[in-house]
Amino acid sequence: MPEDPNPASSPAPEPVAPPVPVEDTAAAAGGLEPKVAAGLCCIFPIVGSIIFLVLEKKNKFVRFWAMQSLLFGILAFAAGVLFVFAHLILGHMPFVGGLMSFFLGALYWVFRIGWLIVYVICIVKAFSKLEWEIPILGKIAREQLAKMDRHEPAAS
Repeated sequence: MPEDPNPASSPAPEPVAPPVPVEDTAAAAGGLEPKVAAGLCCIFPIVGSIIFLVLEKKNKFVRFWAMQSLLFGILAFAAGVLFVFAHLILGHMPFVGGLMSFFLGALYWVFRIGWLIVYVICIVKAFSKLEWEIPILGKIAREQLAKMDRHEPAAS
């Protein structure tokens, strides 16, 4: 069979779309990727966590990071308040007030540096889509999520 001398008259081959990589496409609340939602929970521990605990009902990864970050934020806030009150009360004691003030100040900075280290680790782990439990708080977070899941009515 002779070839068509006019290439314009033959149908052009249809372009082939490049393959799309398959990833976890289950979006968290608000259409965000789960790792982004979890990272936001870690960056904004109290407010972000409350928002995602209320909005996200299905993604266990996001819910875990939201609960753990909420507990972590509450712990940091409570410890800050405790240090302020301890400093106000013990720092003004006669004779030992200056020493107590110095001791509490040093202890507070050790706590803050430890908190900052854990805060950064949480952000990195969440954005890397890795579940990492903060010692003690991670276990409490899982227990609280289990209680919340038992008491939630089934979606219709």
